[in-house]
Amino acid sequence: MNGGRDDGTPLRNPFSAMAVARVAGSEDDAGGSEFTVETDAIRRATAHLTEYLDAPDSAAGRGPGAVLLVLGELGTGKTHLARQLVRTAAARLSDPTRSLHIEATAENVLSTYQRFLLQLGLERIRARVSEFYADIVAEQLQDTGLAGHAVDLLRRREVEPRKVVDELRLMESQLLRRVHRELSDVTENESFGKALTLLLRPGFEDAVWKWLTGGEPDVILRERDITTRIAAAPDVLEAMGVFALLFGGSRRRFVLVVDEFDKIFSLARHSDDRVMLAFQKMLEVFSNAGAFLVLCGHPDFLTMVDAGAKQRITHTVPMTGLSAPQARQFIELAQRAEFGQARLEPFTPEVVEYVTTLAGGNVRRVIRMCHTLFQMTEGRGLVTDEMVRAAAREQLGPLSADEVLSSARRVLVHNGWTYQPDHYLSLGRDSRVDFWLTFADRTGGCAVLFTDSVLTHPDVEAVRRRFAAVRQAHADAEVVLVVNGVVAGDVAPLLRGVLGREPVVYSGRRFADDLQVAVQAAMSLLPAERSADPAGLVQQRIDQINRQQSSLYGFIEQLADHIDGLRTSSDRRLAEIQHQLTDLAAGTPREAASVELPGSVAQLFDDALGVLEENTHTELMTREAFARGPEASRVLDAVQRRQRTPGYLEALGIVALLQQALHTFRDGVQQWYADVRAREGGGELSAGAVEELDEICRTYDAVVEYLPRHKLDPLVQLAPWTARGGPVSDLSRPSRRASLRQHLDNLSSSVRRAAVRSQTFR
Repeated sequence: MNGGRDDGTPLRNPFSAMAVARVAGSEDDAGGSEFTVETDAIRRATAHLTEYLDAPDSAAGRGPGAVLLVLGELGTGKTHLARQLVRTAAARLSDPTRSLHIEATAENVLSTYQRFLLQLGLERIRARVSEFYADIVAEQLQDTGLAGHAVDLLRRREVEPRKVVDELRLMESQLLRRVHRELSDVTENESFGKALTLLLRPGFEDAVWKWLTGGEPDVILRERDITTRIAAAPDVLEAMGVFALLFGGSRRRFVLVVDEFDKIFSLARHSDDRVMLAFQKMLEVFSNAGAFLVLCGHPDFLTMVDAGAKQRITHTVPMTGLSAPQARQFIELAQRAEFGQARLEPFTPEVVEYVTTLAGGNVRRVIRMCHTLFQMTEGRGLVTDEMVRAAAREQLGPLSADEVLSSARRVLVHNGWTYQPDHYLSLGRDSRVDFWLTFADRTGGCAVLFTDSVLTHPDVEAVRRRFAAVRQAHADAEVVLVVNGVVAGDVAPLLRGVLGREPVVYSGRRFADDLQVAVQAAMSLLPAERSADPAGLVQQRIDQINRQQSSLYGFIEQLADHIDGLRTSSDRRLAEIQHQLTDLAAGTPREAASVELPGSVAQLFDDALGVLEENTHTELMTREAFARGPEASRVLDAVQRRQRTPGYLEALGIVALLQQALHTFRDGVQQWYADVRAREGGGELSAGAVEELDEICRTYDAVVEYLPRHKLDPLVQLAPWTARGGPVSDLSRPSRRASLRQHLDNLSSSVRRAAVRSQTFR
């Protein structure tokens, strides 16, 4: 294959840098050219949804509901499956608006509920309430035998019930009381029955919408005994069930997909004991309402819920990794969408299998690897095994060795084990172990060895040499190997043969438990110390408990220091804000504001810029460096230490480019809003307006495509400037790394989706 198109332009990388199953630069589900490789999980989930959509109505007119739980690790394609289910339902339902998808990435349950209501929209809710009103008016007219034509029009929703009531001079107050009673019965909530009925009367829309979206009830609602705000997590979950009852049932189908539900559920459950009961009630309500609820989350989600909630989950679908044939199909689909023909080059079947093995079938990792490998070839030649290994070290590469060692050290200290770090068991480089553990009632010891990714036979041979050196120094020693990276499938059996057990592969979520179990298993294999003095063993056990308590007390002290640092930082920021307010009061000029972005769009940019600032704070750091005071020299030393940190300055350069790109991206979207509103005003977006937005998003993707965001890790390794707390700060590294990925990955698609929806539902 050549190095570019016929016109000489370079080939566009068909694999998304953000690792989504979409051609780079293509539209998302709002405008639709995603492609799907059918996996077992997708087949099973789609089959459950199709079964629900095809199920006949019961005698009561309400079909059976269902709750589907989709579980998978990060990057296994849960979000893609969620969108696929929504599109499937929308294509099958007569009213595609009864198929909704919510990304529960907000900070609490209330924000997710508000997103849900934003998608429903006030007009759609009022229209649904009007249907209840129309049925009641038609029923009364039918009972009287009058206005048969009006009854038919009401049944077919071709006339507003209010118009019929006015023209036929029916008793409106009596009819609205019947609507209130029916809505209260349907929603099983008196306050919702009153509030929704008020939507049929002019002048109440704003007050009702404000209350429905979590605001304090206005006076006109309080006068009608609607006094409680929908804000606490149990109330919010109940409200979501209310809308399932409102939109489901009565020979209707209603599909709601909530992605990453486990995040907000975990936070809510820890803050309120009533959440579990409310969650159980919500699952029961959705099923009874004849609705189809899909909850996507991490496999740990099942450990958060009790037996009562599990019994209400109809189906569970675990996400599985891609097989080599499925990865090959994905590559061919991606290149067909970009180049017009399904082809495998520059990949080969052997390379695809190697990539799939190294990535563990993880969809996101496979896409990132493909993006990197295609970029390496530059459209020339085939991908080689060496390229794959280089890409694996770049994309699936290890965390900082210091971070992994610190995590392991915390496990050893927490358990009170006696250990020697960086210990040589004998002469020779191969006899060095990262930790040497000894136990009071056991002979020998346990060696904990760390290694990077094990991808080739030479990597296995290096582990074999270190293992042999340990056994040569201590014949009865046990070895625990920690792999900071990945283990290739073709060498995994060889590695197990060397160790006699599975290695511990570093995972931020499970590493502490995995290492503890591995060490305990190794310890149980060590011979018992026969001549041990029972009293001495008791004393050694007491010493171990004391070490554990000392570690706990030390952690508490560090946490207290950490909180003090946060308090100091907060006080300093408050003083800065007060200073800025004083300047404004004194008449400091401000720039004239342009067209404001909708809240959902602005929040995406604020979050992305905020997460970069949280990990740099260069402005604050520089200002403090120039400040005079007793701690001036200490601050300067801290600044210089940061600048000497390997990779730190390079990471700052990447951040600066990202910030510039984000600001320009936001300005472009803001100008797009201004142009669209000036040119088109209200109503649906034109195809031309959507294409303009797509071009802005594609430009941003192209600008940041080659920025190596994985090199931002040195910023994560350092404690935040405003909250330096030593080892305690280390605990936030996984969350800070996850936050960077959450707010920067796939940003253009999120902005596009939010922008289109804000125009559609305004």
